[in-house]
Amino acid sequence: MTTELGELVVWDDAKGFGFVLAGTERLFIHISAFDRPDRRPVLGDELTIERGPGRNGQPAVVRAVITRKSLRKVPGTSAAVSAAQLARAMRISAAAVLALLITIAESLDRAPAWLLLLYTVVGCISALGYWLDKRAARNNGWRISEATLLAIDFAFGIIGGLLAQAALHHKTAKPGYAGTTIAIALVHLLGLTLLAAGLLHLP
Repeated sequence: MTTELGELVVWDDAKGFGFVLAGTERLFIHISAFDRPDRRPVLGDELTIERGPGRNGQPAVVRAVITRKSLRKVPGTSAAVSAAQLARAMRISAAAVLALLITIAESLDRAPAWLLLLYTVVGCISALGYWLDKRAARNNGWRISEATLLAIDFAFGIIGGLLAQAALHHKTAKPGYAGTTIAIALVHLLGLTLLAAGLLHLP
């Protein structure tokens, strides 16, 4: 694809979308188009963009890199960045705790040998699903439904799902999705804690 320069002239950080002025055209842009920025986009950011067809058939930005950061002070931006970093750290920590509980349960002979393998295999499937959905979002391709991603996480893919969300910055800006992910993680945390404590038995 051909790259061109543009400026972020409209941005709704809560909803994760806005518009880029490229020449005389205003192009729609979604947060998923940004290539792993070190901070959230800000009005006035200068971007290198690639355009492609949007969902409505109109031209849209499918990939963007912030090449020059805006000097504007946007209220709440620092707080939003800090919150995003905290949420990412919590996902990684939760995944580590779940993995540790599995290891403890198996080392105490309170968990079957297949449990770690199950979490590993389904976790890899979950991570692949998030990666494919992230790529599809950037390229306006076929998306994997949120229900499917959450179902895989619930079916022992939660560790891979948490790590993929943190690494890809995907599905992290939706409070409803994040809340469901937390609920799934808590269910597995409870089950593995009971297993490690010898209060739950698996064949």
